Amino acid sequence: MIPFPESDVRRTLAAVMAFALAALLGAAPGARASALLHGARIGVAPERTRLVLELSESLPNYRSQSILDTALVLTLPATRRPAETSLPDPAGRIARLLWTESMQDAVLRISLSRPSSARIFVLAADGELPARLVVDLSDLASPTPSGRPVAAPSPTPVVPHPPSAGRRVIVIDPGHGGEDPGAVGGDLKEKDVAFDVASRMAAVLGADSRLKVILTREDDTRVPLRRRFRIAEEAGADLFVSIHLNASPNRTASGAEVYFLSIGAATDEGAKEAARLENEVDPEFVVEEDADLGKLPFSLSLRQSDTLRRSSSLAEIVLNLLADRALAEARGVRQAGFAVLKSYQIPSILVEIGFISSEKDRDRLGDAAYRQRLAEALGDGVQRYLADFAPKKTGP
Repeated sequence: MIPFPESDVRRTLAAVMAFALAALLGAAPGARASALLHGARIGVAPERTRLVLELSESLPNYRSQSILDTALVLTLPATRRPAETSLPDPAGRIARLLWTESMQDAVLRISLSRPSSARIFVLAADGELPARLVVDLSDLASPTPSGRPVAAPSPTPVVPHPPSAGRRVIVIDPGHGGEDPGAVGGDLKEKDVAFDVASRMAAVLGADSRLKVILTREDDTRVPLRRRFRIAEEAGADLFVSIHLNASPNRTASGAEVYFLSIGAATDEGAKEAARLENEVDPEFVVEEDADLGKLPFSLSLRQSDTLRRSSSLAEIVLNLLADRALAEARGVRQAGFAVLKSYQIPSILVEIGFISSEKDRDRLGDAAYRQRLAEALGDGVQRYLADFAPKKTGP
């Protein structure tokens, strides 16, 4: 046996220990130190809105995801935002910025004020200029006969069916009911809080003579999941809003989440589990992730795409209002296969207005004045959607 020099042994042991430590911390061997966000700014021009993130080092391995052209999610590997670094106020096409961090990554969610396309690129540090990640937001592009995209001055979603005449019809769905209490926390039951908020929301919207408001249940009764969205379809509804409360084994989890339908896989495992729990309360209509909706005839598929786009817009508006009015921490807009969202023709969202498992949320949800403020925010969200994103009505 040929003996190794002691220095080589020490280096080998050090490398093994570094590898083991990296594995314990969830990092790859040789992973770089965390990047820091040193600054962020927004520039607005007539043709675009530019967001610039100034970083301590370049991030070529960032990931991006566009959500129906109404939101952009950036995942920044091993990045941290120091407490003294603030995000800029929304401007131009940017309606809201939400920064969250996990042990591995940072996530920046960019909510858009109107559907936009994004061009993202990385600039290395240059002299006194730091490394930058740049996001340019502009009008959606449409192809020309030559195949080259040009800016569309006012992109409009495909609407394969004419909107109904008369007043706008809003269907509000209080979750659970009857022998199904939903989630329970302390003295509160999900079915009771959801019904109270839904009734208050109906009163807020019902004060507008241009709207007709329908509740899927008007007392403490159980309504099958399939029947809930059928009520909306039979009424020719313009919108469907289902109201629920969340629950988690993590008693510190709090805040609001807004869901719209997923075609295929859910946004994440948490969203998939939330949909499974809600769907399984109805033994007559247990729905798995929607491989079947992905097989719709072409004409229905076009309508479904338009419906999802509008649902996404409504979800963003509602979540932003709840956060802006300090009613709930915004936990994000997510997608999953909730049974009550299965209509392919009506923009639909499911709002988790808080965690009944959280003492902080539970105390607020038990207060009538707070529930009234929630109802007003939800009603205002519907009105904003109707003004900015809904197709025009015909007839009287």
